Amino acid sequence: MGKKKKKETNYQFAIEIAEGFYQTGLSVAKHSHEVKNDHGYIWIPPGVVNFSFATEILLKATIFYDLRQNPWGHKLYDLYQTLSEQTKQNIETSYKLYKKENIKVDSLPAYKIAISVGDNNTDRSKESNFNEIKNLLEIHSDSFENWRYVYEFGEEGYCYEFDFKAMDAFYRALSDSLKVMLKKEKASFEMKMV
Repeated sequence: MGKKKKKETNYQFAIEIAEGFYQTGLSVAKHSHEVKNDHGYIWIPPGVVNFSFATEILLKATIFYDLRQNPWGHKLYDLYQTLSEQTKQNIETSYKLYKKENIKVDSLPAYKIAISVGDNNTDRSKESNFNEIKNLLEIHSDSFENWRYVYEFGEEGYCYEFDFKAMDAFYRALSDSLKVMLKKEKASFEMKMV
């Protein structure tokens, strides 16, 4: 088997693709909230996965434009921690504004899913506080992976949660930060419909 070739990443293109995953996740999240039957839950994991992947891509682009490094991994909290303090501060400020704005949005739900196996019935009713990005990303860091495989559980079971309103505020804060960074960049890709 041959050696894997290094791939180049065009982060301006990645930002455009992230927006597609974000819009898909947003649409599915709203739909999951609208469905009023026993199977409405089937929309939650696809919404979470799209939302999480969009956020991951946007975080990676932010890291690239902030530090000129090519990031690696899926864990949102780890990716966020690599950003410069100034960029994190800018994102935190925008996040708090969007968080206040999203309080009025009824169409974006929050979900918590708990699977208990056997006698492992721990109290999972504690409400999460996402006023700080650190808290948000610690809970949502593995959402891309966890919710893709929500149907798999071991002896311990699990408790996953996803707050679409809070993650929407974080995504939009990242987007704002990137817009400022990209004002200095020339377009580096072009796409034509054929």
